[in-house]
Amino acid sequence: MRGVLPAFAAALFFAFASVGATADTAAEAQAVNDVLTKSPVPADRFDAAFLAQVPAAQLTPIRDQVVAPLGQFVRLGGSNGKYTAFYTKGHLTVYITLDADGKISGLLLRDPVVTGGSLEEALKPFADLPGSVSYVVLQDGREIAARNQAQALGVGSTFKLAVLNALRAQIDAGKRRWTDVVALQHGWKSLPSGVLQAWPDGAPLTLHTLATEMISISDNTAADALVHLVGRAAIAPYAGRNDPFMTTHDMFVLKSRKNAALLGRYRTGDLAARRDAVSRADALPLPAIEDLDESPALSDVEWHYTNRELCKLMAGVHDLDVTRVNPGPAAPSQWKRISYKGGSDFGVISMTTWVQAKDGRSYCMSASWNNAAAPIDDLKFETLFSTALGTLAGRK
Repeated sequence: MRGVLPAFAAALFFAFASVGATADTAAEAQAVNDVLTKSPVPADRFDAAFLAQVPAAQLTPIRDQVVAPLGQFVRLGGSNGKYTAFYTKGHLTVYITLDADGKISGLLLRDPVVTGGSLEEALKPFADLPGSVSYVVLQDGREIAARNQAQALGVGSTFKLAVLNALRAQIDAGKRRWTDVVALQHGWKSLPSGVLQAWPDGAPLTLHTLATEMISISDNTAADALVHLVGRAAIAPYAGRNDPFMTTHDMFVLKSRKNAALLGRYRTGDLAARRDAVSRADALPLPAIEDLDESPALSDVEWHYTNRELCKLMAGVHDLDVTRVNPGPAAPSQWKRISYKGGSDFGVISMTTWVQAKDGRSYCMSASWNNAAAPIDDLKFETLFSTALGTLAGRK
């Protein structure tokens, strides 16, 4: 279970490599031009380490999905590893590093900004996605666009907004403080995404650190720790139909091929049976990653929310600094403030973003896509989301 960062690490990139020797501006600019304008993208422009992360066959389709909303390439400006690529419908920033042989060792496409087109046109491609798709767009709390907005879909790690709301409520009530320190317990540890599962037992962590890790990099161990600390009863007001409220540990146990009987009880049983299955999952050890069933058909073993509910959850926490570390698919250059949480799993992807425009207006855009028949194309969804969100920055 992944928290969408998104696939381009809060920007749009298709590889990250250690910084190598930087060549002169002319060589860098020519390399960027070749990547952005040639089809197929010339694989011989990249060093071996880069291509080990991203196979040559993926370069062109990934590039095309990233730049498609921007229209036709016009020109390139910049120098010293940072460039702006101008298109007929927008622009994006390009960071590049070259190795000693002039090969691309690092490439980052960041902050795509769409300067043309309407929200309505940008949202149309969502309808062509296979499976179930929903979205809602709010301006200053008023709905201005929606599709299946009342349909509850699997949202992956976006459920962590509910945990954050519950934590905030306890802090606002004086029961806890952001600076409270807890010792990391072995029983809280989950599988990635995240890093805390590799930290030593007993490591001291503030509640602020746990919340920041949970939201910014979707750390599953941080999320499970906070569920145990605040308690499921405290999360209930924000849980909606998610009864019982699973930890990520619970979900991984249920999706282990070794626990097929328990999974069947959870999927087909009544509320009492599901509660019993999750209680049993709590007591079982984490499975090995290789034991997980990655079938999109298990997209029902999830946390389910409507997009309206996700925007309500975001409204309760968007002013917290922990929601602003990772801007997600929003281009920071377009907005005064950005809060974001996304999530994905096999057959599931969801994104919820709150942004404040430079003129003071605020927007919440939340979209989800579930497909039990085939893997989700994360990049396609992220590109559609980013494009639609970008049109709001210049909305009159």
